[in-house]
Amino acid sequence: MSRKFSDLNDQEQSIVSLLMDRLKTTKSANVEARFNLLDRFDLDVNDPVFLDFLINMSEFEQQPSSSSLKPVKVKKSVNKPNQKSMTYANSKDLIIIQNRLLHAISHLTLNERRLILFLSPIIRKQLNLDPNNKKFVVTADEFMKEYGLKGGSCYTELEKTAISIQQKIIEFWNYGNNGKIESTVRLSWITKGQYFKSKGRIELQLHDDVIEMLTVFDKATGNFWTQYQKEWIINLGTYGIIMLEMILSSMESKGYYTVEHLREKFDCIDTYKKFSDFKCHVIDGAIKEIHKHTPIKIVYEQHKTGRKVTGLTFSYINTNLKEVANKTKSAKENSQQNDPFVNFKMTHKQMALFASKIKKAHGDSIDDIMAELSNVHLQSKHVGFLKVLDYVPSDWYTEEEIRSHLTAEQIKEAKMLKKIEADKIQEDQKTRLEEDYERILQNAEVFVMANQYRIRRNTVEQFLFEAGDYLAIIKSWKNDLMDEKSRKNFNKIDKIL
Repeated sequence: MSRKFSDLNDQEQSIVSLLMDRLKTTKSANVEARFNLLDRFDLDVNDPVFLDFLINMSEFEQQPSSSSLKPVKVKKSVNKPNQKSMTYANSKDLIIIQNRLLHAISHLTLNERRLILFLSPIIRKQLNLDPNNKKFVVTADEFMKEYGLKGGSCYTELEKTAISIQQKIIEFWNYGNNGKIESTVRLSWITKGQYFKSKGRIELQLHDDVIEMLTVFDKATGNFWTQYQKEWIINLGTYGIIMLEMILSSMESKGYYTVEHLREKFDCIDTYKKFSDFKCHVIDGAIKEIHKHTPIKIVYEQHKTGRKVTGLTFSYINTNLKEVANKTKSAKENSQQNDPFVNFKMTHKQMALFASKIKKAHGDSIDDIMAELSNVHLQSKHVGFLKVLDYVPSDWYTEEEIRSHLTAEQIKEAKMLKKIEADKIQEDQKTRLEEDYERILQNAEVFVMANQYRIRRNTVEQFLFEAGDYLAIIKSWKNDLMDEKSRKNFNKIDKIL
């Protein structure tokens, strides 16, 4: 039965979206490969979501990441953006932002961020009329209406926000040919502000570089950009915005970054010195924010050099592909509905009875057979035997119930994702234990003295203790210290860690 995207449950949508994204970013994937994917999951090629997939219409317009390329110096004059660039920004809910600008606004307050995003379409519209214009008007009523703000003085809030951002600087990096940061650029967001309280509006004059970052989206000049939902940028915190920019601005659905680069990216060179703290408070915290406020789901894999984590590979999927209503049914669906053995539903007692009989013939486990009988995508393999046993269906699954049934391939994909997540948890735990062990080694004497009771007489450990070789003693305890349960038996471990 061919299914539309709206017929899939949340888990199915996530898996299908992941596979479609992979094919979109694989240059060797041809149209035949895309049709094979739809056939494999019995998906309707006429569904708008899958039709867009076949003709390669992706939800995000993506450009190369600015993190690995050297930006071109800002021009002294601002040229009028071409019409192609302008058309991408004419959506009410979407916004295009240069990648370096997105990193900069991550350090602004909520209302300051709102003001910059509000200015973006105003600037593009006015520059379309006058490329040399540098002054832009914002009215309090329009600003408050855009973000649904109520209460208090609209103008006072707008003026307060503009004055606050006028006192701040924008900061971004220039990269050398080796990919390392060559220089840091700092400039003012607003060069001049005029405030007309009686008219309920403000007039802002912006720096040329800021205007360019809000209007020029051209990879040929190094102005790399990404398209986002406005609400994502408004709701995310500092680390969440930086993570979103880093993930969505990459060319592929997977991206590798060194820990050194990540610390620079998140401005944490001198904070969270311990990697486990950096991972917990910055990386995991940013991902948690993105999962809460956007449909982007992110997982990552750690890479080590020896026992030290030196890099992370991030993967993401977009789970928010447009849903469409299933208004018509194909001839194939109608013919299947006339077959009583399509989507039939058995009681638990019936499944147990017939599963035991099928087991005798096929040797499969009863639990596996019952699971297949209760799944509309898997039950067909047993239909022939059920007919021999004179079983006649008397009940059928509803459309809503069918949406929760996974195909064999989808079950396999779900198990794969579950394994990836389990491996990540295990890897995180191992990394934390290794870092804790290193800290214990740094406090070897204190730790050994607190655990003298473990040293038995006439043993190698006693000889090492008398010789003052505390590091060797701790290394002999490593197996217990690397076990979450066993290490609880050591004294003073919590205090040292």
